[in-house]
Amino acid sequence: MTAAFRRSRKPLAVQFGLTGPLAAAAGAPPRRVLVVVNHWNSKGGDAPLAGALRPPPQPSQVQRRAQAAAVAAFVRTLPPADPVFVVGDLNDFWFSSPVAALAAGGGLTNLWSTLPPTDRYSYAYQGRLQTLDHVLVRPAALADACCLCSPHTTTGGGVGARLAVSDHDPIVASCTL
Repeated sequence: MTAAFRRSRKPLAVQFGLTGPLAAAAGAPPRRVLVVVNHWNSKGGDAPLAGALRPPPQPSQVQRRAQAAAVAAFVRTLPPADPVFVVGDLNDFWFSSPVAALAAGGGLTNLWSTLPPTDRYSYAYQGRLQTLDHVLVRPAALADACCLCSPHTTTGGGVGARLAVSDHDPIVASCTL
């Protein structure tokens, strides 16, 4: 494992074989789908977004950029015809340089880009809505076959927030393969 994940959670890559009833009846082999699950390092040590320093220093992004490069390099080793999902808590905004580097380096499309900017959040911190949790897909055409949803059960307040099992909203990607 690269130094990018030192003192941080390591990604987990899982391969699934999917078959539909018609493909199975015809004896077709399962279609491979690869999922890379991540939980990148936190923003600990970064200056507050609403602080006096502009732009706020974010030293934690150095490690997340290295993590993005490592995950993107792994994705590039996967068969180009196989659908790939890179998911998880990347601990950064959908427009941040680490997330953009992951997308560009791995040939991935971030499904948050399919939603209006006002709906692109999964976490609330100090009254600010943020996107920390992501679903990126490859090939790019797969993004058109996916629908991303975040029900905002935690960040939306109300009963959902009081019963939440996490400080993050769940996000759900439904895709037709």
